[in-house]
Amino acid sequence: MTNHFRKDLDALGQNIRTIREKKGLSQESLSFKADLHRTYLSQLESGQRNPSYTTLLKLANALSVSIFELINGGIKESDIENQE
Repeated sequence: MTNHFRKDLDALGQNIRTIREKKGLSQESLSFKADLHRTYLSQLESGQRNPSYTTLLKLANALSVSIFELINGGIKESDIENQE
């Protein structure tokens, strides 16, 4: 994996962690809600794994956010559209 993608995966992992913590969820509770193994979620949050689209859907659904918000750290698409 190139350094460019590593930075992106680190940022995505941090976004997942930040949103999870804002929702007051533990890794264990989120992994249960998203039907993912807790170890895998931990690896995602630390940028060690590259999630599939299906995994992003599961996480977004479990966190009650859009994939856009998940990838962009909780920023809603409508927030960006309102700035234009």
